[in-house]
Amino acid sequence: MPSQSDPSPTPDSLAAPLAAVEIDKLVRRWMAARQGKDLPLFEDVALGSLGAVADRIGIAREDAPGRFRILHAGPEFERQVGRDLTGVDCDALAPSYRTGIVDCLARAATRLVPSEGVARGLVDGAVATCDVLALPLSNRWGGHLMVVYLRQRPVVQDLLEAMHRSTSDGLVALAAADDRAGRPDFQIVSLNGAAARLFGRPEEALCWQYLSDVMVSWGKNGLDVELSRALDRQQAHVFEYAVQRRDAEPVHLRISVAPLGDLLGIALTDVTEMKRREDSVRLLFDSNPMPLLVYERGTLAVRRTNDAMLRLCGRSAGDLVAATWPDLFGEEERAAVASKARATVRDDVARRAWRMVTGHGETVEVEVYANALDFDGDDCVLVSVLDVTAQRKAQAQVAYMAHHDDLTGLCNRARFRTHLMDGLAEARTRGETLAVLCIDLDFFKQVNDTLGHGAGDKVLRAVGDRIATAIGPGGVAARLGGDEFAVMMTGLARPAEASALADRIIGRISAPYLVDGHQAVIGASIGISLAPGDGSAPDILLHNADIALYRSKSQGRGAFRFFEAGMDQSLQARRSLEGDLRQALARGEFELFYQPIVAAGSLQVLGFEALLRWFHPGRGAVPPAEFIPVAEEIGLIHAIGDWVLRQACREAARWPDGCRVAVNLSAAQFRRGDLAGSVSAALAEAGLAPARLELEITESVFLDDSADNIALLHRLRGLGVAISLDDFGTGYSSLAYLNRFPFDKIKIDRSFIRDMAEDRHGLAIVRAVVSLGASLGIRTLAEGIETAEQLERLRQEGCSELQGYHLGRPMPAPRLPALLERGVARRLHDAA
Repeated sequence: MPSQSDPSPTPDSLAAPLAAVEIDKLVRRWMAARQGKDLPLFEDVALGSLGAVADRIGIAREDAPGRFRILHAGPEFERQVGRDLTGVDCDALAPSYRTGIVDCLARAATRLVPSEGVARGLVDGAVATCDVLALPLSNRWGGHLMVVYLRQRPVVQDLLEAMHRSTSDGLVALAAADDRAGRPDFQIVSLNGAAARLFGRPEEALCWQYLSDVMVSWGKNGLDVELSRALDRQQAHVFEYAVQRRDAEPVHLRISVAPLGDLLGIALTDVTEMKRREDSVRLLFDSNPMPLLVYERGTLAVRRTNDAMLRLCGRSAGDLVAATWPDLFGEEERAAVASKARATVRDDVARRAWRMVTGHGETVEVEVYANALDFDGDDCVLVSVLDVTAQRKAQAQVAYMAHHDDLTGLCNRARFRTHLMDGLAEARTRGETLAVLCIDLDFFKQVNDTLGHGAGDKVLRAVGDRIATAIGPGGVAARLGGDEFAVMMTGLARPAEASALADRIIGRISAPYLVDGHQAVIGASIGISLAPGDGSAPDILLHNADIALYRSKSQGRGAFRFFEAGMDQSLQARRSLEGDLRQALARGEFELFYQPIVAAGSLQVLGFEALLRWFHPGRGAVPPAEFIPVAEEIGLIHAIGDWVLRQACREAARWPDGCRVAVNLSAAQFRRGDLAGSVSAALAEAGLAPARLELEITESVFLDDSADNIALLHRLRGLGVAISLDDFGTGYSSLAYLNRFPFDKIKIDRSFIRDMAEDRHGLAIVRAVVSLGASLGIRTLAEGIETAEQLERLRQEGCSELQGYHLGRPMPAPRLPALLERGVARRLHDAA
């Protein structure tokens, strides 16, 4: 809002052709009433001594930003808009007026200065233009009022006149008259610029002239007769006429005559150029690269052809002219060609391809475009022939690719869904059962990772062939994408037939593949849904089969499961968990807890194992055993693992020197390839000495790609960090692992500790591992210590380090300083 020191406001534009005086009067009144105030009062501007201007004024109020309501309108204002306006929302005005008035009001309300605009309306076929002025005013009751001034300009734009002037055709109005010699003639009453140009003279020089004075050929070629006949019969008429203008330049016109009482309305179209083109058709015909042919409609005899047509047909000119048009096509199509050829032709566009037979006996697919033609006075047809053989083959290939998987040749998802819709309709009619099998390949990723994607593609092609062979001709197979396939089988009498089919498919897929000299072994998991019991729509059946497939894979691969009603709830719960897990890191829901690791001899705290905890606002504490496998499956374990590594290093950097932190790594983190870089970055970022970091791995790291992973372990060891083998003794090759990599520590699995007191085998294994570690110079850590008896036994056996609930439960980072101050956990102190 302007202050008293602001420069005097001026409206957007205060000049309009006829309303300038009244607009100026209102603006000066507004400026005088302002007198240094932010806005003048309504009473000072809108009341009294306005005279006739008051009839063209409306009062509006802004109900909301950009929304105005008319409180009062003068009679001229309402007459112009064409309705009673009291209490009317401006948005309810006719669109032509609404835009100009509302825009003007909005500018004035925003800038708080007078604003001018223009509004237009349609009145009796003419466009009326109104000047608009909006004045913002204050009032004694608060808020703003708007005075709106509206005045129609005296000049309206005739739409018919605008169209008359804008057309490229010549328009002429003629009145019947006798010329100076008393002979029948026509007088030019009105014409447009296009007609004047056709006559070669200015409009003002032609108006009220006799037509015979304008056209030299008047009366010689029957123009006077054509015009007089149209006037006498009061019938519209179209004809062509060659005009010899006074400047001697010939013009060929198409003349459309429409009687209007005692007047004639004439539209003149210059077709001179078109006539020139028609005259040159014969010249263009022979040299045209498009195959062209003229045949006679009645006899279908070929009358003329060009060289391009002869080349396409592979015939001589003599042979072709001696034939009929249908003779050029295969016997099975000649009757249809003859029927089409005799039909009325006008710009006939090809709607199908025809099979033309060449003189060499080859079949060519062609599209034919036809136009009626007066050829030497005979009713003929001109056809242009387009060879679309290659195009049709390409289209067929594109259509095939649109419905089939380009790698395996099986149906794609869209085509499979169409087959499924047809199969369901047929099954309903026959009262049969239909089965949908969703197939997912097990261990296929290892084929891509070890042998390459080229080998993976070959395996997928082979899988498609095996599935097609397994189902036989009675089913439909599809590749849905990646390593996912689907099968539809109809005509089943009982579910056992679907079971047998699933077993057969799993068996075929699981047989080894020989690819580029390498043997690849994969498996398959299958989910099955049956119609109508599990659904009667394609998407529902596919969805339910996919749910059953998920259950099959989660309960052990290489098997199949039928859909059950409760599976959907389980899948939804899993997907909900996935969704929450994807947000957990960004929302800061993860936290690290630390469990003490103590020296068996002194019971001093040596360090802590970092354990990930997830605290969800709705789920509460989610067990790691529940969310870690999910994170690995959906690819989140990399981001989560990086966060754990960085967070553990940052927090360990605050502990006393020598206090170590142990971080677990999953096999999935090894597959990414940049693990060494992540570890190095985490240490540098935290400022933690590498010797204070232990990385714990399980034997699953060696199962994926042992050579590469062992090389990566050596790079990690090269950074100065310690490497521990977790869950030692539970796998099949633990001793071999010790031989292949020099671990710093081995952790004895809790299962042996738990059974140590009651099971002599458990104690023997613990004793053997401790002894093995001592002989190899590898520290041993016993985890899962829950009793004093276990603690004492492990100390006696010579275990290096100890960990378990009896020694200390996992705790959040803020509780660690107190424990580190004591040096030993309370339970350790008491046990000592």
